[in-house]
Amino acid sequence: MPFETCEQSKIEIERLDSKAESRLSMRERSLKNPLLHRYWFKTRVGYGLGVTAYSIEDARHLIDEVVGPLGLDREVLDIIVDVDVRELDQGHVIPNMGPPNFRGVWFPNIKLS
Repeated sequence: MPFETCEQSKIEIERLDSKAESRLSMRERSLKNPLLHRYWFKTRVGYGLGVTAYSIEDARHLIDEVVGPLGLDREVLDIIVDVDVRELDQGHVIPNMGPPNFRGVWFPNIKLS
């Protein structure tokens, strides 16, 4: 393959990657409601509770509504506001959490049917 063709292919791939990245970024931005916050409630027992809500009071309401009936520990030791989910336990929390970009409890991932 001639040198110019390889360079042209490389430039085209970079252009397509850049275009896809900008589309993904716009999509991600459109999914993020600026009024919602990700809360991580550190609990006395277990890994903790992850909730996306409008306020801490809203998050506590969601926990009482969703987690309360299950009898899980809800004694809160600390609250992290706008938690970066990448900083949570990689071995258990990350693979077992629900989507944190929508209002609701995302850890534990409780599927209501």
